[in-house]
Amino acid sequence: MKEEFRFFKKNPAPRKNVCLEKSFEVYRCGYKRAAEVLSKKILSLKPENNKNYQSMIFPLLYVYRHYFEITLKDLIRKCYLFNDFTAPETSFNHDLNDLWSKKLKPAVKKIEDSFEEHEETKEIAEAFKNFTSFDKNGEGFRFPLRKDGRQSLAGLNLLDLKHFCKTASKISFLLERLESEIHFYWHAVGETEMPDNKRKYNKVLKRIF
Repeated sequence: MKEEFRFFKKNPAPRKNVCLEKSFEVYRCGYKRAAEVLSKKILSLKPENNKNYQSMIFPLLYVYRHYFEITLKDLIRKCYLFNDFTAPETSFNHDLNDLWSKKLKPAVKKIEDSFEEHEETKEIAEAFKNFTSFDKNGEGFRFPLRKDGRQSLAGLNLLDLKHFCKTASKISFLLERLESEIHFYWHAVGETEMPDNKRKYNKVLKRIF
């Protein structure tokens, strides 16, 4: 293969390579930071006279959406691993509302009986319910047409982007608050135990992702 057509190659000079740390934290933080940088750039443009404004909106919405999905699945993963590596009964999908209401909340309650609905969790639930009403599996921000040939994001023709980014930032903050609560219980298991439970660990990952 010619060098100019090879996407993935190592530079002979080590310092000119980037290190790919394949951890859940790096993936989560990376998508979040990418969304924040892109949103700042788009909002700095003038929509009435900049064609780049419109074309960058869908990538931004998708990056934010994927950040939410991987965050929810990471939190679910930690809950199940704390709960004696018991795998979920069914495989998961990409529905944010389903991941939150039917997967993460029950998983949190398995490790913390006192976890109940309060104002913040209700806000998260309402936000993901609203998000899913327009885009259930992430396809709407990736393709203009659905698999059945119909238009994606039906009913969503106008968007207050500044408000969307503000809401995304708030939900991100609330999820981080929840993550810090789960983190205490996660330490009780510790990822150092993973090799001894590799089969169960892989089963959990297979169901969630």
